[in-house]
Amino acid sequence: MSNTLNLAQVPAPDFGVIKTYDEIYQECLDTFYEKLKEQGVTVTLTNSDPAIISIQNASYREYIRRQDIQRAGEQNLIAYANQTNLYNLGAFYGLTPEAGEDDETFRQRVLAAPALLSVAGPIDAYEALTIQAAPLDVQSAYVPTMPPEGQEGTVTVTALKKLTSTVSDADLKNTILTALSKEKVRPNNDQVVVNVVSKETALNYSIKGTIFIPSGPSASTILEPAYAASKLFARNNYRLGGEVTPSAVSGAIYAYIAKQSDSEQSPIIDIELEEPANKIIPTATQAAYCADDQINLTVKNV
Repeated sequence: MSNTLNLAQVPAPDFGVIKTYDEIYQECLDTFYEKLKEQGVTVTLTNSDPAIISIQNASYREYIRRQDIQRAGEQNLIAYANQTNLYNLGAFYGLTPEAGEDDETFRQRVLAAPALLSVAGPIDAYEALTIQAAPLDVQSAYVPTMPPEGQEGTVTVTALKKLTSTVSDADLKNTILTALSKEKVRPNNDQVVVNVVSKETALNYSIKGTIFIPSGPSASTILEPAYAASKLFARNNYRLGGEVTPSAVSGAIYAYIAKQSDSEQSPIIDIELEEPANKIIPTATQAAYCADDQINLTVKNV
């Protein structure tokens, strides 16, 4: 949706209970010695002393308790809640998860839920209702702020179909149109046009290139994660208006393989991409997609 909050930009919550084990242990130890001093006792105990072991045990239990409190608090927040806790947050808006719907998809629906309180008319409402019409099939939706000249009164809704969807574009289009009916949802004078963008109708591209590595490592140890990185990049960048650049593809492969490598130094010397040769810039009503069988990578030792 156009104005859905990006949860990654929201600061992590702090319920005032998080402390390290060392901080808790030192506080308990200081309190213990202070109480002894009040009784006129001055003593320094070793780590093997039963009293110190008891303080360590109590400190650890306190540390775990504080972690549990923090996690319990987070489960009341949309950004962190999962499973039944997330379902209960959705219940505030009358939402329940569809069979097979994962937490992240449902989380985005909950975030968009306030827009459902309005009938379709506002852009956010149209987009939210489009996703709500088929949450297992619609990844995102887009409605322009202004209709094209000469098409005043026409609302064009673009729905991006999920890669995992098994329904036809035509059936999904009809489902969305039904959900945006003028009888109960949209203003009577709005004429709605629905366009479905799928992997078949997206701007298709290929990922083809050569990865150069130093002599020694086996090419197979690089090739498999390189393919995995390319597939992940293609899926993550399958979105309305999502740009694809050669440098972004190379960067994704570099980062993925570096993360998989045990060495602090990247095992890749260079990546030369033949495709995509240029930047792919979809409009807000288009998406770019690279199918798995359009990935062709080779590895060479230099």
